[in-house]
Amino acid sequence: AAPTGPSTEIVRLAGSTAEIRYRAACSAEEHSIKLVEACLREDAIRSDPVLRLVAADAAIEIGTSAGGRGG
Repeated sequence: AAPTGPSTEIVRLAGSTAEIRYRAACSAEEHSIKLVEACLREDAIRSDPVLRLVAADAAIEIGTSAGGRGG
């Protein structure tokens, strides 16, 4: 199967760093929180939409797959 791009939910979430942080915190999943913060810290240094997409994906997917609330 051909690779697909990020879901519309991830793309939407990537537009709001505050919401990304909130979703990661709500998941209570340590790995999600750490990855989100690392991506957003780097994005603040040199803006890169890929970093925000990775952060959004981590906030949604890691929390959900690890049994967190996932928002």
